[in-house]
Amino acid sequence: MSNLARDDYQALVLTGNPIGYWPLRENAEDISGLTHHGQNHGSPEFISDATGGWVRLDGSSYIEVPSNPVFSQPTSVNGLTVEVWMQAHSLHYPNVKKYIHWLGKGEPEKQEWAFRLYSDDGAEPCRVSAYIWNKEGREGAGAHLNSGISCNQWMHLVACFQPGNARNTDRGVLIDKNGEFQQGPPSPTTLFEHSPRWSIFPTAGNAPLRFGTRSDPSSSNRPNCLGGGLAEIAIYQRVLDESEIESHYQAGSMCFSQDCQ
Repeated sequence: MSNLARDDYQALVLTGNPIGYWPLRENAEDISGLTHHGQNHGSPEFISDATGGWVRLDGSSYIEVPSNPVFSQPTSVNGLTVEVWMQAHSLHYPNVKKYIHWLGKGEPEKQEWAFRLYSDDGAEPCRVSAYIWNKEGREGAGAHLNSGISCNQWMHLVACFQPGNARNTDRGVLIDKNGEFQQGPPSPTTLFEHSPRWSIFPTAGNAPLRFGTRSDPSSSNRPNCLGGGLAEIAIYQRVLDESEIESHYQAGSMCFSQDCQ
């Protein structure tokens, strides 16, 4: 569906030179010019409505983009930012850990980064977080939203992974929601170095980038994929500043307001 506000939003994002940009309006093509196109797995449904278009995921479907070093935080000397518009259609994920990773890059022994959503009966009910790990996984440095989320509401979420590793003791992970900073350094659990619990030295691996999940869901018989909607995923080889994030939210809110759902 034609949407001039959405076209303006895309033009704004492209001025920031993302190294991958998937609007997800009609397909999973990358429009950054770098051809990191996604492949559908299961039955992602591309919805045409007043927002300008998005992809609906049913809790078992996802989109996979082949691995590329540009999607890894250590590859960039300026950090990594992942930006997305997301809405959850379900907040109940009864797997063993009671959370899902719904956008990220990682496989066993090749873990990198991801967004996490806690189940409504989990340790942090309905909370969204962003994490970065050592390649072995286990505990990671993470930043979370200040409050839980609700179903069927579009949100602009931005995770920034600052450059460096545990040797840079003042650096870590930041997260914003709807143009507002939520958490980041110097909060201890957001830092790459948080002894004795973790010291994070990110590694660039060859795991694919996935939308709707992080790891291959075929390895589990419990729900590990998002039931919800995604749109406007962009990745940058730098940390976006707060003014850029706010400007993206303001432009995108013209498309993803409550009136457009």
